[in-house]
Amino acid sequence: MDTETFLDEVLSRVKIFLDSSQSDVRIRTEQTHDSLLRTSDLKLPMEGRGLESALDDIESVLSHSVRTTAPGFMNPLWGGLSIASIAGELVTAATNTAMYTYEIAPIATLIESSILKRMAELADFGTSQGTLTTGGSNGNMLGLLCARQSKVPLSSQTGFDGTKMVAFVSEESHYSFNIASNVVGIGQSNLIKIR
Repeated sequence: MDTETFLDEVLSRVKIFLDSSQSDVRIRTEQTHDSLLRTSDLKLPMEGRGLESALDDIESVLSHSVRTTAPGFMNPLWGGLSIASIAGELVTAATNTAMYTYEIAPIATLIESSILKRMAELADFGTSQGTLTTGGSNGNMLGLLCARQSKVPLSSQTGFDGTKMVAFVSEESHYSFNIASNVVGIGQSNLIKIR
């Protein structure tokens, strides 16, 4: 199977999946964890099995995936679908790069800077700097790291010196703060949860 045919087949299957998510279908599989584990071929082969086999695997993944775009799906973090976001994910995967320097990802770094500038304008921050994180948990850890770095500026060069620090978070804060306080050296017992 050539590349063009394979990609056409992949996109066809994805389109069918997305279209069917808009009808009255089950949002998730009825199979239990153990049942799905028994009926799925998850052994990694020692040699590649070809594109036809990959299509079978894609079909299996789609048929056992939660239909997060279905009208009845509700989640506090995401739901629904932007077709432009699917196109963006496809382009991101196809360019196969990381946007940490201009040299490796020229347009991606400029897009990130433009988005951050616009976000700062919306928040009326004036001159500012920032970065896009991989998610809320990573953002929480990065925030604690920045706070620690601000308080102990040499810690990035000499290591954290054991200075006792505390961080205040809401008692309703995300559990990732417990992990982040450990990772950045503040310590979970120094994470003070307030009302």
